[in-house]
Amino acid sequence: MKPNNPGARPSHQEQLKQLYMNQKQTLDLFLKNGAISRAQYDKSLRDLTRKMDMDREPLPEASPSPPEKQPTLTRLSRQGGPEP
Repeated sequence: MKPNNPGARPSHQEQLKQLYMNQKQTLDLFLKNGAISRAQYDKSLRDLTRKMDMDREPLPEASPSPPEKQPTLTRLSRQGGPEP
């Protein structure tokens, strides 16, 4: 939502939403350039969304998935071994 007054300062919620979008765009760029795996992207986006309390708001549409550039890792249990 944009303020009615063009010179008005954005609300705190609007500032948080813009910060969230900037962080998400950075994650999108990292994924697109192969700097992080899809699994890391998904985890980082979930963490970002939770920490910024954006899970209560409708999220922007997800970015299309680029081809995976890194192999998928086996998920490990907390004890350090592979999950059954």
